[in-house]
Parts: sequence; structure tokens; C-alpha cells
Amino acid sequence: MVAGTYNAEGDSYLSSVPEILERRLLKLLSKIGDEGILQKELWKKLNIDSRKGIKIVRRLEKQGLLTRQSIIHRGRKTYIVKLGPKYYVKKTIPSDVVNVPCFFCNLLEDCGEKISVNPINCPKLNSWLAGDP
Repeated sequence: MVAGTYNAEGDSYLSSVPEILERRLLKLLSKIGDEGILQKELWKKLNIDSRKGIKIVRRLEKQGLLTRQSIIHRGRKTYIVKLGPKYYVKKTIPSDVVNVPCFFCNLLEDCGEKISVNPINCPKLNSWLAGDP
């Protein structure tokens, strides 16, 4: 998690409300699984009104992160919301980034200008940048 101020759900207080709701919605859908959830139930679980919810759902649907399937439930047209195909796309980290020595350094949390070893004069980082094994 990136440094900053977070609430109990792990949402940054610096994030916008729609971004926070998008993350919560996707997290909820991932817990629910492949069967999805009725849109109306989704609004209840997220404690949001349908007007705000539909904006978020449509934005995520355009991005391919979720899908809506039209159904008739109790005589009314509604939608089942499920995770979309792009949600499941795995991203790979380039191998050159994985090998950055900073990720494995025991001084990472303290690294900075105020200690003797910092990114400017770090022998491990400078050696890696120079291409030395």
C-alpha cells in the first residue's frame, strides 16, 4: 500500500468518491463470484442511490471491468451485474523492474536524503543502473 492516510476499508482519503466506490463495487463483485448480483441489491450493499450507482456501473462497463445482463425479475426488467473480462486480465511486471535492488533492500523504509545510503549514493542501485551483475 502506498504511503498516505487510509480508512478501515483501505481507501485513500485523497481518492475521489467515485474511485472509492468503483473499487468497493469491484471488490464486492469479486467476492460474489460468477453468478453476479441484481443491480438493486448492489445499491443496497454499497449504500448508494441508483442514480449514483448507475453512473459508476456504466463507467466500469465501458472499461470492460464489468458486464450487465438484462433479466426480468418479479415482473420487472432489471440487470445482473458481473465482473467483465478485463477485470481478469493479468498484468505482468517487466523483468527489469522486478530486479530493481530497492525492492529487496532492508533499508527501503528508511531510504532517503537524511541517511547515509540513499538513492543518489546507493552502491547497490548504482551498480544495477550501470549494468553490473
